[in-house]
Amino acid sequence: MGSPPPNAPKPSAPPAPPGLARPLAFRLRLTLCLPLPARASWWNPGAQPPPPTPALPGQSVQIQFQGASTFSEKKLRDAISEQIRQIRTEGLTRPNADDAAYYLSAFYQDRGYASVDVQWQILPNALRLSIREGARVRLRSLKISGNRFLSSEDVIARLKSPTLERSDTPAASSQFPFVRDDLLRGCSRLLDVYQSEGFLQADISPESFDFSPDGTEADATILVEEGPRFRFGEVSFEGDLGYSKATLLHILQPLLSLPFTPPRVSEIENSLQKFLTSKGHYEASVKASASPALASPEARVPLLLTIHTGPVYRFEGIEIRGLSRLSPLWVHNRLRSLEGERYNPDLLDSKSRRLMNSGLFEAPPEISLLPQPQQTLRVLVAAREAKARELGFSGGYGSYEGAMLGVRLSDHNLLGRAMQGSIDLAFSQRSLSSELLFSNPWLFETPTEFLSRLFIRSRNERGYDKREGGLRGELSRTLFENRSALPAALARLPLDTLRLTAYAQTRSVEVTSAIVAPEALGKTAYQIASFGLSSVWDNRDAPLNPTSGWIAAALLDSNTLGNGNSFLRSTARLSWHFPLPSHIDFAASMRLGVLSQHSAPPIDERFFLGGGTTVRSFRERELGPRDSRGNPIGGAAYSLANAEASFPLYQNLRAALFFDTGALSESGAQIPLSQFSSALGLGIRYALPVGPLRLDVGFNPDRKPKEDWGAAHLSFGFAF
Repeated sequence: MGSPPPNAPKPSAPPAPPGLARPLAFRLRLTLCLPLPARASWWNPGAQPPPPTPALPGQSVQIQFQGASTFSEKKLRDAISEQIRQIRTEGLTRPNADDAAYYLSAFYQDRGYASVDVQWQILPNALRLSIREGARVRLRSLKISGNRFLSSEDVIARLKSPTLERSDTPAASSQFPFVRDDLLRGCSRLLDVYQSEGFLQADISPESFDFSPDGTEADATILVEEGPRFRFGEVSFEGDLGYSKATLLHILQPLLSLPFTPPRVSEIENSLQKFLTSKGHYEASVKASASPALASPEARVPLLLTIHTGPVYRFEGIEIRGLSRLSPLWVHNRLRSLEGERYNPDLLDSKSRRLMNSGLFEAPPEISLLPQPQQTLRVLVAAREAKARELGFSGGYGSYEGAMLGVRLSDHNLLGRAMQGSIDLAFSQRSLSSELLFSNPWLFETPTEFLSRLFIRSRNERGYDKREGGLRGELSRTLFENRSALPAALARLPLDTLRLTAYAQTRSVEVTSAIVAPEALGKTAYQIASFGLSSVWDNRDAPLNPTSGWIAAALLDSNTLGNGNSFLRSTARLSWHFPLPSHIDFAASMRLGVLSQHSAPPIDERFFLGGGTTVRSFRERELGPRDSRGNPIGGAAYSLANAEASFPLYQNLRAALFFDTGALSESGAQIPLSQFSSALGLGIRYALPVGPLRLDVGFNPDRKPKEDWGAAHLSFGFAF
């Protein structure tokens, strides 16, 4: 065992929480009082003046740091910010000054200054903290002995983790600080790891701390005593099992194959309890008991399971409480499928989430059960309705749209039947639109959503202006909501949501003015009827800010113009999000589209590329074919690929590097596979709860004649 340097302090206990910084010490003092003159200088000429009066609560107090050379004053103030706040609230007293010095000393010790000394002095309206930093002690070596289950590298990483969480010094740095308390905390964490792996008798302790003669370096040796690794042994059952022992053991096998730990015994209880309740056994109870003291010489711990299965209960009867505007019949219909089903708490949770997702309630409805005769359960639902009517405003700015402003008046509970209606007015520097929307999420009391839109729009696109009005109706249904709901034949597909939509739409469109050459415009006034199907498979972890998973979408529709001409439109999309180390998010996307037509469709029905969501080295709609005057005229087929990696900068601010490439063809005979235009660029994202605010700058690496160097885009949401 090495000895510490002469100036090394005695090991100190970890800092105590504020208010308990010192143990109380009780002293008994006997004082002899004698009458003396008002001034004592006649008998003690060297008497010191009385100490300054401490600052009172609310008075301004200066905090002075003396002798600090390693850390800035701001960093020192941040280290004792809570004590400074306490001084300014309660006044400058001796206990508060002592707390400030104590926690400032702890700040230095946590960074390797083992011999730091901080003294305090109360001045008029000021606290002076005098610091003697001493030498910073670095951890020269960390030796591990006795470990067999974990490698030395893994053990060292866990021992250093408390210091790494607070310090920006790399673990492999030769200047890694020696912090005794951190190493002790690391030993405690390491012990938790061993015990979670079944080493119940493990012991992790420092064997020695050896210091260099000048006290600037330390060598630490940690002793690991693993002991035996306990596992589950023979499993016995007693009580009313209800199921064969083989069935119960099969259910518990994933847990029984793991090392024995006391928390895992509770997991076994919960797992078996969940199985029994999922089978309708409302009164089921499971008690698991096991003691390492009864382990065999091979460290096998016997397990005893006492089970009371009880009868199978079924749901019968539903009672709704707490509603004012919403019809109780609507809630009853959402829960009607429970009638006659076996009791299953997971089924109740699913119903509660569905009700909450309707947007009609302030909080998930509370569902409780009341046992009835003949092993039935009455379902009691207590709900608090949310406000149904809303008035909302929106605003923003986009590189293409310019300034944007929107107003929405909506009601989420029309006629008390959860039908939704809204009126939207939207304005931008390129458009003016109004829309009347009505939806019924439960058409004919089925999980089919009906949605209709009546709209009028006026837009100024690049090269032409248009007006349109129309009516659209949709029927959509979510087939699968999670993988567990899939049929057995599809159980291996990683689908979280599969949604199908069928729609019909009719529009009247008029191109009111154009600078595009007339021969490239196509029809300028027409009516068009569309019928289509779309599907979306969404496996992402979040719809607004995804970091992992994928989404696939496809659309096919038939469009007939008023003069009898028709064309088919088909599009497909696949996007993939994948998290990388160091909080880097990677995303990639591929999109395709084809118009199959006998004659050129009107310009407003064609595909356009370029802009903040396609190829970002081009301005909006400016990639692809042009007329004789140089105006973009769109195309009948496109292919597009995007890739982007974003990484954190500061808090919600992220930077991104991206690559886009795409091609647009005038012919709808086939998807273009050559003549691609690309973008290399960088961007800034600021994460908001409803999606990121993006600024992207894309550069054109292969400029063709008359093409710009690139483009900048300010927009909201994801590029793909």
